[in-house]
Amino acid sequence: MKKIINILIIFLIIYMPITPMKSFSSTVQKKNSQVLEEDIEIKKLKEQINILNNKIKFLEKSKAVKLKKDKNSIKIGLALSGGGAKGLAHVGVLRVLEENNIKIDYITGTSMGAVVGALYSIGYTPDEIEKLLLNTDWNSYINGELENKKVPLEQKVNNKKYAATIRYDKEFNLSLPKGIGNTEIIYLRLKKIFAGAEEINDFDKLPIPLRVVATDLNSGKAVALKKGDLARAVTASIAIPTILEPVEIDGNLYVDGLVSRNLPVEDALAMGSDIVIASDVGNEVKDNKDYNILSVLNQLVTIQSASSTQEQRNMATILISPDIQTYSATDTKKGKELVELGKKATLEQLYSIEKLPKREKKYQERMLENKIYIENIKYTDKIPENKKEILNKLLEKYENKYLSYDELEEIMLKIYSTDFINKVYYDIQGTTLVLDAEINPANIFGIGASYSTGYGTIFNIGTEFSNTKKLGNTSSINAQFGDYLGISADNFFYYGVSNKIGIFANASYNEAPLYLYDKGKKIADYTSENLRFETGILTQYNNEILAAYGAAFNYTNLKQDTGFSWTEQFEYSKKYNEAFLKLSLDKTNGLMNPTSGIKGEFNYVWEGTWGNSNSNLYGPLYVVDGYIPLTKKLTLSYGMYGGVISGDNISIDQYVKLGGTRNNIKNKEFAFYGYEVHQKLVDEFLIGRLGLEYEILRNLYIGTKWNIGSYSEVKDKEDSMFGEKVPQMWSDYHQGFDLELKYTSLFGPIEFSLSKDNKDGEIISQFSIGYIFD
Repeated sequence: MKKIINILIIFLIIYMPITPMKSFSSTVQKKNSQVLEEDIEIKKLKEQINILNNKIKFLEKSKAVKLKKDKNSIKIGLALSGGGAKGLAHVGVLRVLEENNIKIDYITGTSMGAVVGALYSIGYTPDEIEKLLLNTDWNSYINGELENKKVPLEQKVNNKKYAATIRYDKEFNLSLPKGIGNTEIIYLRLKKIFAGAEEINDFDKLPIPLRVVATDLNSGKAVALKKGDLARAVTASIAIPTILEPVEIDGNLYVDGLVSRNLPVEDALAMGSDIVIASDVGNEVKDNKDYNILSVLNQLVTIQSASSTQEQRNMATILISPDIQTYSATDTKKGKELVELGKKATLEQLYSIEKLPKREKKYQERMLENKIYIENIKYTDKIPENKKEILNKLLEKYENKYLSYDELEEIMLKIYSTDFINKVYYDIQGTTLVLDAEINPANIFGIGASYSTGYGTIFNIGTEFSNTKKLGNTSSINAQFGDYLGISADNFFYYGVSNKIGIFANASYNEAPLYLYDKGKKIADYTSENLRFETGILTQYNNEILAAYGAAFNYTNLKQDTGFSWTEQFEYSKKYNEAFLKLSLDKTNGLMNPTSGIKGEFNYVWEGTWGNSNSNLYGPLYVVDGYIPLTKKLTLSYGMYGGVISGDNISIDQYVKLGGTRNNIKNKEFAFYGYEVHQKLVDEFLIGRLGLEYEILRNLYIGTKWNIGSYSEVKDKEDSMFGEKVPQMWSDYHQGFDLELKYTSLFGPIEFSLSKDNKDGEIISQFSIGYIFD
């Protein structure tokens, strides 16, 4: 044994490389993070070796092709993989191919590769594609939020908001969502940019024949879509499972093609390609020690797509692999960097690319969209007859007219905003507009929760029943519990579609807080209990203006929860009648974070009690808010709100409450930065507001607001809480400042603010999470 060990030692001494002093020195230098000339030279040699290997591979494959065909008859296919935002690297690939005048005979694409491939196929240049993709807010499309101005206005005013909803039909069969986001907004956007090829349903007849690869959700197999609605096919190819809902085409459901074949080389070969240039920007399977629900999903999809990618890479004649693994599929803001990396990777294959056949002339210029003459409107069998009646009413004014694609998008958004439509698709066949749709179950069940400084925690559950017809009705039941209780039943019976007129009848019981302050210190808090029955007439015009006028009966009880014995005098129970007029206007472009438009509310009430109390109240309240986009991320907001409460023997909870950061005209609550919730009780006020909001990251906003105004405060004087008003309106002006951080989550907005007024100087912090219920 000892002899064997000695032999091994001698062997190692003879064959072990001797480490020169320079190598030792380089090791020390590397530890000091210094780069040696040798390192640079080694890197260059490795790159040259890689280029030579690629040349050998290309020559071997092209030699086999040339044995079969002459150069002029060789067909070249371009296969573009999926990869989310990393697909922007494909634009750099296209740019090098264009600069070298390479003839592309066929294109196949998966996911973002399908978007880029379709754009190039119908004639967009690489520069146009880059500009289009960089200027598109893909995140907002993935969120699928419908533009606020398309939502029926009575829904904006009356409906509760929920963190999660489930639809069900009249047999109580639940319809669970197939994804977090709807693909409708993405589809309509693609429909608009593919408008030039609208009347081409055979993808072989596009300027460059195309295949769009998606995954059949039932079989799990890759399908190369070659005909039909191009925008619908591409939408199917980018429908990320669970993130976006599947897309139905000819009775089959399809999801993102990256699940089954992320790099569609074999599809390019199947089209007749002799040589395939493949651009692969897909994810690699990596170790990850810190997973969350999204990264787990991403890893599962990556594992699935990677299983077929290597095989597809081996089929490629020229493989382009941009160095984009440090980038995320959601790095849309790094688009220019990704384009350059795609260009760089393609230039590394320039030796092989230059040998390819050149095109004799430029590709056909992109077909430009023109106005479409619509003579007839037809529907597929999936739309029930009773729904066609509503759609006919919506669309009748568009028949026998020329329509632009912007106008067609507006029409589709209007249809999509109807409660019974989950998705709507359209096709132009000559002068006929053909509509297809996925129909929603009529009823909704929703749940939600919220917390807000001053209001505590509230949980909300509710359901809504709809019978959507030209003569239709909507009914809802909502219940809230937590720190304050409430239940309501609302009914609206109407005639019309875009313009509605009808009768509403509502009943509710609600609890709400009231806080009493003295010199900025809370001295008492109360709970207001209100039982209310109301009815009246409601009219809506063009989803922008709503008017409601009617009468109500109220029974209200105010009881003290904490405070002093002398503050108990403000407790009361009374019945009173009410007549009201309410006007609403909403022309903003977003439900959560509008960036343009204007909205407002105006309420006028007359109230009078029964019995001996002989109290009455009347006066107007109003709110106006506007938004102006300064840049894509920076929005200027402005507003004005005010009102007057007049009458005799007015109860303290019927005055206007100033303070906090939100307006709620229904509860007579108005924001004033630097004041606690309900810190000031006033009977006359006028306040102006200016604000700036900037999106620093996706869904994360920072903002600042300033308000200035005057008010007439009702104050304690000579042991009477409601004696003389000090100070009078216009005798003084007050200002407040607010700094706010807001994040828009799947479960509602999360907001934190710091504010102060210009006099007391105390900084007030306020926090809220979730949708705040009226």
